[in-house]
Amino acid sequence: LNDKILSVTKNIYYVIYYLIGGFYMKRKFSIILTLIFSMFLLVGCSSEKTPEDVVKNHFNDISSELSNDTTKQMLSSLVSSNNNNVNEDLANALVNALSKIEATTTGEEVNGDTAKVNVSIKGVNLQTVISSYVTRCMAETSSIQDASEDEVKKFAQNLLIDELNKATLEDRTGVINLTKDSDDNWVISQDDDYTTALMGVAASNYK
Repeated sequence: LNDKILSVTKNIYYVIYYLIGGFYMKRKFSIILTLIFSMFLLVGCSSEKTPEDVVKNHFNDISSELSNDTTKQMLSSLVSSNNNNVNEDLANALVNALSKIEATTTGEEVNGDTAKVNVSIKGVNLQTVISSYVTRCMAETSSIQDASEDEVKKFAQNLLIDELNKATLEDRTGVINLTKDSDDNWVISQDDDYTTALMGVAASNYK
């Protein structure tokens, strides 16, 4: 039974961490990432934009797009259709949680073709959500001792939906790293600093 729970949990990890932080695993979920990040540009539109401008615009895009009902519906359908361990209700809960992010830039440091932008974030901490979820899964397995695999999956999904829906916002600070591309535009680096600022956890922990 615990093997069933761990299997479901692992697949849900993939969906959560690769929805936003999954660029560490470009070999997997490439369709999901391509579509999602095409909306949330990581690059400035011209060399006149400062690193702080690029980061500010990026987080504004995430907040506005994830708050849009049409975008939410598209992302939820995308996530649920690409992973059979995630139903649409769970995908909706995940997108809703991520849509609550608020970010403020608090300064930049430029060093040639690299830059760092300091950010203050208010948002859901997905590491806290997942930790609470796993604890509940392990504590409540006795209630599904004779359950089928589909029933175990539904049990796990409902627990995570509940944890996402009741997640509170936390304040945190972070650093966003940028580099210049061949067109002299500032590009946000897809690294642990980014995912930690965005969702409270380093993506490389789950690659």
